[in-house]
This record gives sequence, C-alpha cells and structure tokens, in this order.
Amino acid sequence: MSNKRPDVVIIVRDEDNFENIAKFEIIGSASPCREFLRVGAPISDVVLCMVRNGFVNAQAENAVIFFRPR
Repeated sequence: MSNKRPDVVIIVRDEDNFENIAKFEIIGSASPCREFLRVGAPISDVVLCMVRNGFVNAQAENAVIFFRPR
C-alpha cells in the first residue's frame, strides 16, 4: 500500500465575481496548472487544466476542490 498523499488544490471563488479566484491553497503539487492559479484569474482556465491532468473536481458552496492521487 502506498503512503504517498494526494495532491490537493482548494480554490475559493470571489464573492463579487463568482467566475474569478479569490484565494487558493496548494497541498502537494498543482503541476502543470500552477500558472493558472492567480488571485483574480478566471476559474475556467484552471478547471480545464486540472481535469485534463488527472485531478478530480469536488464542488463546495463557494469553493472548488481538486485532488489527484499519486
């Protein structure tokens, strides 16, 4: 059994513009999508990159959570 932890990326949506990133946290790696993670950037760009690179998307009320098993 592997003891490697998954990569986790938590993105909080901007309350004024729900389509943009207000803040984010990376646990592990967000590679190769790190370039899309910027406060004020559109969430759609990072969502497409994450899904294309093996991350699984879990929606929360005002956040988007991605995880990728290693």
